[in-house]
Amino acid sequence: MGGIFAAVCREKIPEGVLYNGLRRLVYRGYDGAGVAFLRGDKIVVWKSPGHLEKIAPQLNYLNTDSDVAVAHTRYASRGWPVLENTHPLLDCTGRIAVVGDGIIENYEDYRKVLEERRHQLKGRTDTEVAAHLLEEALAKGVSVLEALQTLSKQLKGIYSLVFLIEPYRKLFFIANGQPLVIGIGEKCYFVSSDIPSLYGFAETAYMIE
Repeated sequence: MGGIFAAVCREKIPEGVLYNGLRRLVYRGYDGAGVAFLRGDKIVVWKSPGHLEKIAPQLNYLNTDSDVAVAHTRYASRGWPVLENTHPLLDCTGRIAVVGDGIIENYEDYRKVLEERRHQLKGRTDTEVAAHLLEEALAKGVSVLEALQTLSKQLKGIYSLVFLIEPYRKLFFIANGQPLVIGIGEKCYFVSSDIPSLYGFAETAYMIE
């Protein structure tokens, strides 16, 4: 299990929003935390194993000085609680970042195929294969929407995934049986694993079917 909290705003994400949103999801995971955000048009990742409250200072309390970011707090169900397995996870190019919740049942099959195709997977989590499969789909020149539709057909299990993709200042996500909520605020949109994380930030929330 894990906790996802992502935001895209008209201006810079307000200070404390990512940290407080993620802090409300610590019950879903306490083995590591991290955030991916756009600095200019490039993805930057800050992450560390450990409980959010202990590592938040070194992650600067997740204040990213960006208008779009995906954050995550992890429960180490697959792969040890080490840096390589802490979300967000990247593809080979570093242009796709993903955070995830749930279980991708057929990830070992895809991991083997991806390694045979010379993909460099850094950790042992199931979520990481999603970034590399999306990388392959986008390399064929299709739209992000088409690539995500292909990915959703490839992955089996109960999961929710949120992506940050260069250079788009948007949030992309797919969900299959694992809760994911869209929150709409005055100046920001949010995607989260649970409604309570959105209190005080979003005025309206929608559960993704």
